[in-house]
Amino acid sequence: MTEKSKKNKIEENQIEENIKKIEKKFKSSLDLIEIEEIMKSNEFEFEFRGVKYKVKKPTFGQKQETQSKKTEKEIELIQIKDDNDNYKYKSREELIKIYKDRGIDIDELDSTFVSLERKKNDLQIKLGKGLKEKKSKKELELYHDEIEKIDILQQEVSIKKAQLLISSTENQLEIFIYSYLTYLIAEKLVEDKWVKVWSSYDEFQKTSGAIVDKISYYTVLIVQNEV
Repeated sequence: MTEKSKKNKIEENQIEENIKKIEKKFKSSLDLIEIEEIMKSNEFEFEFRGVKYKVKKPTFGQKQETQSKKTEKEIELIQIKDDNDNYKYKSREELIKIYKDRGIDIDELDSTFVSLERKKNDLQIKLGKGLKEKKSKKELELYHDEIEKIDILQQEVSIKKAQLLISSTENQLEIFIYSYLTYLIAEKLVEDKWVKVWSSYDEFQKTSGAIVDKISYYTVLIVQNEV
């Protein structure tokens, strides 16, 4: 092998290494592998502080129970009043109108999110094409960094919208549904036997800490399109 061939081989290996690093960084930042695995599976196991936990797609009976509890919760929410004897929770539609009268356009937030999503999709296509064509590390990182910036902007838009609509009846019900499903489908391994993490919804509500956040996160992923 000539010196020139050796040099080309070294450069080629370096490019391959750079591509692998970019791919790893890209996938890691978006949690794509884990998210896809959870959303496609019927159940997902993980370990936390030496204890094995599991969440699984709700059964028909569990979904029926959740819907029944949702109805009860909705009746409860629409009757709650504040100290001024006004109904505390309003529908999403009512809140959007109220905010619009105050100069805050929630529909515009949705348009902004969609616009950012289109830009991100274009960049992801360019990144994928760049990886196949073995573009320079600098160019690939540029695409990746722009995607990360858009992710941050989308998060800001989503958080702002969620904060504005958190008191809507629909949002409160959605929070309740995911909370109740988290209580229903979470299990832990005790002496080689899977048992419910919480014996009652009341016990779940009184629990706080990292384990609740972790189980809730996996629940949201695994019950997508189930409620």
